[in-house]
Amino acid sequence: MDESGWLPDEADEPTTNVRRRFVDGGRCHEIMISVAHEAAAVRVHITEPGGRLVGEVSGEIPAVALTIVGELIGDGMFAAGRAHGGTGSNARSEKPDAKRPKLRNQGARWTPDEEALLAERFSAGATIAELRGEFGRTDTSIRARLVQLNLLPADEWPARLGARHPAA
Repeated sequence: MDESGWLPDEADEPTTNVRRRFVDGGRCHEIMISVAHEAAAVRVHITEPGGRLVGEVSGEIPAVALTIVGELIGDGMFAAGRAHGGTGSNARSEKPDAKRPKLRNQGARWTPDEEALLAERFSAGATIAELRGEFGRTDTSIRARLVQLNLLPADEWPARLGARHPAA
């Protein structure tokens, strides 16, 4: 059975363990990322239907580099796969030609002033979409920062994307 998507432990805490699995034709592709302090341990496993490991990549990178490294790895793997006749039989093998425009502060560190303004605007009832426009950051970045600031419970941050937060 083919399955994909974020597993339940997707974002239990601001510093978290993330695991994503995709099964294609019985072959299981899994990535595990454990972020602690300033470093992220990353492991990728590919196993055959019988459980035999056929591919593995692992290493540690600075947590602040996760976004750009993820984009670089994704783009590089996609290009190499296309050049060598990748066998992906799913919708993921079709990447759009145009990249999404990068937001003006995407990947930048949050300053204390930005955090204070984010807390103020969120407490006043601004939606994640409104905050995305104001801060020039992704929805995930905004939600993760709200969790770190204890303004949003960790178990809510992937859910209700774009929902208006009730003013406290």
